[in-house]
Amino acid sequence: MESALREQPLKNTKAAVDVDADVDKLTNSVDKLRLDLADLGYSTKGNKQTLQKRLKQAKKNNVGLVKNEKTENTESNEKEETSNKLVNSGFDCLFSFSSQKSLPSQPFDYYLFFDVEATCEKNNKNYPHEIIEFPVLLVEGESFEIVDQYRSYVKPSINPTLSEFCTTLTGISQETVDNSPDFIEVLNEFQQWMAKYSLFQDKSAIFVTDGPFDINKFIAKQCIHDKISVPTYFHRWVDIRRIYANFYRCRQENITGMLAALDMDFEGRAHSGLDDAKNVYNIAKRMRDKGCRFKKSTKFRTYLGRECLDLAFRLNGRFQQFNLPTNVHRDWVAIKLSNLLLQYPAGITEAIVLTELESQWTDIDKEYQNGTGTRYHSIDHIYNGSFSSDCILEVTIEKFYYIPGTCFTVLVVSDNTSIRKVELLLHQKYTFLLGNHVQTSSRPFLEKRKVKLAVVGVVVSKSSIESLSGSQPQDDEKMARVSKLPRIPPTEQLVFLLSATYDRAFVTSQFGSDCLSNLRASHTRRYKLWLKILHIDKAAHTSSAAAYGNNRGQYLKLYLCDTSDEGSGAILTLYDYQISLSSMLKKGDFIGLYHPGLIESSTESQTLGDGGVLLEYTNETVIFCMTEQDAEAAELTNLMKRYPSSDPSRSEKSASQAANSIVSQLSDLAGDSKDVMDCRMYKKRVYIKNLRSHMINITLFGRIVAMANNNPYRGGKGDQPMDRYAIRLVDETAQIDVTLWEAVGHRARRLREGHYVLITGLSTSKVYKDSNGQTTWYVNGSTSCGTEIINVSTIQCLLASSCFRKIVGLNTISNYEQCHVCATVTGWYISDENGERRLWEGEIKEDGTVIEDKNSGVRLSHTKCYGHKSCLRSVTVADEGQLPYCSFCACSVYNQQDLVRIFAGELDEEGAVLYWTLDDGTGEVVFAEAGQDISAEFLNSTASQFLTLGIKGQLQALDSVVGKEYWMSMNQV
Repeated sequence: MESALREQPLKNTKAAVDVDADVDKLTNSVDKLRLDLADLGYSTKGNKQTLQKRLKQAKKNNVGLVKNEKTENTESNEKEETSNKLVNSGFDCLFSFSSQKSLPSQPFDYYLFFDVEATCEKNNKNYPHEIIEFPVLLVEGESFEIVDQYRSYVKPSINPTLSEFCTTLTGISQETVDNSPDFIEVLNEFQQWMAKYSLFQDKSAIFVTDGPFDINKFIAKQCIHDKISVPTYFHRWVDIRRIYANFYRCRQENITGMLAALDMDFEGRAHSGLDDAKNVYNIAKRMRDKGCRFKKSTKFRTYLGRECLDLAFRLNGRFQQFNLPTNVHRDWVAIKLSNLLLQYPAGITEAIVLTELESQWTDIDKEYQNGTGTRYHSIDHIYNGSFSSDCILEVTIEKFYYIPGTCFTVLVVSDNTSIRKVELLLHQKYTFLLGNHVQTSSRPFLEKRKVKLAVVGVVVSKSSIESLSGSQPQDDEKMARVSKLPRIPPTEQLVFLLSATYDRAFVTSQFGSDCLSNLRASHTRRYKLWLKILHIDKAAHTSSAAAYGNNRGQYLKLYLCDTSDEGSGAILTLYDYQISLSSMLKKGDFIGLYHPGLIESSTESQTLGDGGVLLEYTNETVIFCMTEQDAEAAELTNLMKRYPSSDPSRSEKSASQAANSIVSQLSDLAGDSKDVMDCRMYKKRVYIKNLRSHMINITLFGRIVAMANNNPYRGGKGDQPMDRYAIRLVDETAQIDVTLWEAVGHRARRLREGHYVLITGLSTSKVYKDSNGQTTWYVNGSTSCGTEIINVSTIQCLLASSCFRKIVGLNTISNYEQCHVCATVTGWYISDENGERRLWEGEIKEDGTVIEDKNSGVRLSHTKCYGHKSCLRSVTVADEGQLPYCSFCACSVYNQQDLVRIFAGELDEEGAVLYWTLDDGTGEVVFAEAGQDISAEFLNSTASQFLTLGIKGQLQALDSVVGKEYWMSMNQV
C-alpha cells in the first residue's frame, strides 16, 4: 500500500520539475487545468488557451525560481536533494517552493483543528453517538503556528455509562465523563473561549476536520439530542481529506494513510481527540509549506428538499415585488409549490411556478383578507334565471317587515355586486332574533346584518316576472310589494355573520357560559357553544346506513374545538342538503352554535375517530360565524378561559379522549406558555425546536428516520380500535415522534425511512405526566386536524426540472442525507442465504431451458415475494392454511386482491435480494438495494408482470437495464 502510493509521483517527476514541458500533455481538459490553477491559488477564469498560459507561468513562478537563482554547483546539489525527496516524501516534490515568500496567503485569519470523540459500541451502526471529548487547536492563518488550544470532556445523557469498547478505544474513563459538564455547557464555554480571539466576528475563522463526520454526523446528532440548532460557525469547514486528495491528485485517505504517504509518524495516542487534531495539524502544516491554500471545502448539508422550500421562500419575497399582499405565509407557498410539482412530473420552470402561484394567491386573496372562501353568486343571477341548486348568496339585510295577517317575516336583502334586491322569507327557527332582548352593542341584531344563504328556489308572481324581464320598473310604488320583488322561500341553510365592531357584546352574552366538557343530552336545555373550526372535510361521504328512521345518503364533518382550558374536541355532522352550509364556512372561523343536537351513540357517519363530542345540525340549530381576524380583534379567541368546567372529572375525560387536546387562541410563537398557538397565521417556517404543547395547524418539513408498526388504540370496552402509526421526524434543529391516526396513518404506510416529507395540519396535545412523573406532550396528525402528507423525496419534478435538480458525484454522497445523482447501471447481483452479494449462477442450455444453481441457495424467483397492497411490505404465513399477516399494518390479509407481488427489499426466509451496481465516473461504485420503487422503475414493470416472463425473460430484462443512464434520488437510511 505504502510503496504503491510512493511510486505514483515518480511518474510525474518530469512534469513537476520541467516547467517548459508541453502543458497539453499535462492538462488534457479544461477541468483539470482549472483544478491545477486552483491548487496553486491562481484564477480559474478564461478559455483553454488562457488557462494553459496561466498554468505554465504559475509553474515558472513557483518552481522555476529554484533553477534560476542557484549556481551550477548548487543546482546539481538541488537536483540530488530533489531526487531524494521523490523517494522519501512521495508527493511533496511535486509542489516544492523555493522560499517562504512564495507561499500563498491563507484565506482565513484563524483555523480551528477539530476532532471529537463519541460514545460507541462494537458492531452497532445504529448506536446513538454522543460527544465525550471536544478538543480544538487554534492556528494562526499567516504563520500557521498553534496559538492556543481548548479541550473539554463531555458528560453523555442518553447512555451515560460508557461501554468497555468505548473506554478501550478512546482511553476516556467513566470517572472522567461523570465529572464533566454536559454538551450545552461545553458549547457555551467554547464560545466564550472563541470570543477572546474575536473568532467569527472581527476575525475570520474556519474549522479543519478529518473528513465530514465530526460535524455533519457527530455535531449534528448531538445538537438533535439536546434539541438545539447547529451553530452557524459549524456550517462550513475544511475537509483535510478532500484538500489532500486535490492537492496531491490522489484518492482520499484517513489520518494514518496521509501520514504514511508523507513519511510522517503519528504523534500521541490514536482516537484521542486532541492527539488526532494535532496530527491533522501536522499534515496541514506540511501541505501549507508546499504551497497549499486551505479554502472552505465542505458545508453543512441537511436535506435535498430544502431547495424546494428555499425556492418557495424566495417566491414569497418575489410576491412582494409584484405588489401582492404581504401576508403570504411560507407554509402556504411551500404546500402549494409541492402540490404544483406533483402536477408536473415531466418538469417545470421557475417562470411557470411564479405564474401559477401568483394566480392561486389572487384567487384566494379574498379568502385570506376577508374570510370568504367561496365565489358567491350575485342577485343578478336570480334575475337572469341562471342560478343553480348550489347557488350561495352573501347579502346584507336592508330592512325587514311582517306580512299582515300571517306569522311570516320578510327580509329585504341586497349585495355589493348589484343594485337589485330580493326578498327572503325568514324561517321560523330564526324568529327569536327579532326580539329586543337580542341586540348588538348599538342596534337590533338583524339591522344591516350580513348573512350567507343557499337559494333553494324563487317565488315570483306575474308582476314580479314582468319586473324580472324589465318591463315593469322595480320602484313603482303603486304596485304591491309582494308582486314587485322575487322572493326566496324560507331556508335553514343560512349563516349569520358577526363582526368585531358590533357583536362582541352579543357573543359574550349568548355564548359565554357553555363549553363542550359540560354538555349533557337534554330535550329542554339549549346549549350555546363558541367553537373554532379546525378542519372541514373536502368532500361529502356516502353512508351505507340509515339513522333515526331517515335515509341520510351523504354526510360531511366539521371538526371543532372550544376555547376552554380543557380544549375539548367535537365533530358537527351535516347531512344531505345541510352540506351546503360547509361552503359558507372555512377553516379557522369561530362559530356560535345555538342549540346543536348532542349524539350519545354514534353511527357510521358520526364517528369522531379520536374522541370528543358528537354534534349534529337539527331543525333548531342556528350558526353564527365570525372570521378569525375579527375574533382576534374582539378578543374572543379565548372566551371560555374565564369559565371553568362545571364537572372537572368529565371535562378531564373528554380532553384525554381527544387525540388533539387543543384550545383556539391565536398566538405568536413567542406567546405565553399557557396560550395555544395557531401556526396557520405564522408567516415564518416552524421548526421542530419551536414546538410546544397546545399548538394547531403546524406544518413541518423533515426527514423520516424511523417508522413504527401499527399499534391500534383500544379505548373502553366495546370501543372500535383505532389504527395509529408513528414516524420519527428530524430537521436541522431537533427530532420528534409524530402519531398518525386512522386515515392519515393509512396514507403514510408507503413512506420509508430516509424520505423527506412535508406534513401540514399537525397539532400538539396538552401536557401530561407519565408514570415517572415527567411532563410530556404529543404530536398528532389526523383527519380532524386536516393533516396532509407530501412525500418530497419521490416528486419526479425535482429530478426533471433544472431549477430544482442538483446532481452530485457518487464519491460525495456520504456528505448528503439525500441527493440527486446521474449514474449508469453497470450490473446486477442477487444475495445468497447469508446476505452476501454474488452473481446468479444458473445455467441456460442451448434449447433455452434454465437450470438454477440450487446448491448456492440463490434463486432468481426468490427476489419477488408477496406483499400487502396497502403498504407494499412483505407478508408472512406462520402455518399452512392460515391467512397472510402484515406485521407493519398489524392485520391479516383477508382478500386475495390485497396481495400483490413485490420486489424483495430485505432478506426473506429464502434469502434473495436484488442489487444494482451504479457508476458515474467519479471512481465510486454504489450497490443500490433494489426495493419495490427502484426495480419497478428500472425494469418498467411490476413484480407480477416481471414474474410472468419466465427465468430466461427475466434475465434478459435485467441485462437490458445494464448500460442505461438514470437520474436518481438517493437516500441514506
